[in-house]
Amino acid sequence: MSARIQDQTTRPIQLQRGVRQGDVISPKLFTAALEDVFKLLDWNGLGININGEYITQLRFAHYVVIMAETLGDLKTMLRPQQ
Repeated sequence: MSARIQDQTTRPIQLQRGVRQGDVISPKLFTAALEDVFKLLDWNGLGININGEYITQLRFAHYVVIMAETLGDLKTMLRPQQ
């Protein structure tokens, strides 16, 4: 497997374990596994402001979309957390 970031593809990543893509439980496991991760992120005041509420990400199946109003905010959000 490899990841695509903007217009570049990473070198292959060897997968050691996991749930097969296409398994009916895969989307739920993916979302559940990331729930606690996203709760730990300090993204207060970042994201897209919709009626006073900030939306920072959307998750569906095996996709994650990180949203920001500016490129600077996006870079802040993607910076490693401590």
